[in-house]
Amino acid sequence: MPDLSVDDAIVFVIDNQVPILFCDTCALLDLIRLPYRYDSHTQAATILRSAQSIYIATTNNIMHLILPPLVENEWNKHSNSILLESKKHFETLNHQIQVANTLTEVFGKSVDYIDYASFQLPESLYNLSENLLNISTKLVERDDIVYKASTRTITDTAPARKGKGHKDCIIYEHSLHIMQEIRSHNITQPLIFMTSNTKDFCDISGNLKDPIASELSSLSAVLTTEWNWALHELGISS
Repeated sequence: MPDLSVDDAIVFVIDNQVPILFCDTCALLDLIRLPYRYDSHTQAATILRSAQSIYIATTNNIMHLILPPLVENEWNKHSNSILLESKKHFETLNHQIQVANTLTEVFGKSVDYIDYASFQLPESLYNLSENLLNISTKLVERDDIVYKASTRTITDTAPARKGKGHKDCIIYEHSLHIMQEIRSHNITQPLIFMTSNTKDFCDISGNLKDPIASELSSLSAVLTTEWNWALHELGISS
């Protein structure tokens, strides 16, 4: 789908009333970091399966995946370096496994060597992240919403912090505006905003910062930090 203006996106989602997931850049990029981002292998696998389910659901028009302005550019800017970082992780892992296997064999025990790099897991995760990017509805910036984001940044209103976070504010304000328009038409489908940036959106206890908490609550919208949580809130089966 081509990039849409905010107004065209509002018309589109009103005409096609299904659950909506607004996704920021870090949530997409974290899929590429998946092998070394989580200590729990079951959690990592659940997140991967959930992202795959969201891709399938978006492809089948069971839901909308919307990327606010800046997300695509930021993804293009950082995705290749994260892919290289992930490849390096597996190169290190392979070396460590080889050392362990060789030492084990010295003790007279036979082990099978697995070359994890040969499975091209980093490339597969990169492709999934890119596929989600490509299947999404991408928004074009609107000046008045960017102005609201600027005010948010200047006043250190979350997700802004100490005059920083203007990009986060632009992403969030565009998502918030569309949510408000949807609710003004008495449409009740689930509205989810996903970010793994808990530092700027949440306090040290993990609760949403104000006024984000009240803004989303007033719209019966939810902020999630993981793909599996988003899938649950969307009400879509994996």
